[in-house]
Amino acid sequence: MLAGKCDKLQPCGSCDRAGVPCIYTDRTKERKYNADHVERLEKRIRQAEARNKSLADEVSRARANPDAVPSSLNGDQKPLRAHAKTQDAVGEISYLAINAAGERQPYLGSTSGVLLAELICSSVKLGLHTDLTPTTSLPGGSGLRGTVPMAQLLAVVRRADDLPSRALAQEMVSAYLNHENIIYPFIYPHFLSNTLKQVYEEEDYYVSRASPSEVFILNMVFANASGHVAKYDRQL
Repeated sequence: MLAGKCDKLQPCGSCDRAGVPCIYTDRTKERKYNADHVERLEKRIRQAEARNKSLADEVSRARANPDAVPSSLNGDQKPLRAHAKTQDAVGEISYLAINAAGERQPYLGSTSGVLLAELICSSVKLGLHTDLTPTTSLPGGSGLRGTVPMAQLLAVVRRADDLPSRALAQEMVSAYLNHENIIYPFIYPHFLSNTLKQVYEEEDYYVSRASPSEVFILNMVFANASGHVAKYDRQL
């Protein structure tokens, strides 16, 4: 038996003659999903499944030991969630770095953005936990005499003299926004402009009040844009 050809009407002629509901779908009007969107949905599904499994395990343990307090209600769960969010941020940045050119690459070495993502997240994490005052050992020291708070160490190594002149800094920021940031929009221009303004207009902001992430981002922009500025100067 030959199947009747659909005439793409709604309802189609074949279904109308057969007296059945028409299930024809116009493919040209369907929503199209790219591979990135599908991968994000798959990731969220995996996260939801893992969360459901974790909750199911907690329910089983609670039924076995009714007097126990579920771990999801403990205060120790917050650091775990913060760590999970940090890992998610690392994954998102590295994913964007690998796929920004529009082609999937299995691994691009040091250019994949994983190291950069981990460095950014560690800097942000350090800025959020300065109240813990972590310590680091200094060469040649021993015991308490060889350790200083990490926040104090960061303040010591920052020197305003290491910054370029404001005119050169503005030129490098403009070069970055006109080149790298167009292709890889990791940084909000408004945030970068505000940081630059605070660093050069507010006394000691760079040395003692700027967050580690602000210092890192500003120096990263200077490092990336210096090549464009130097190339422009050579062409002159």
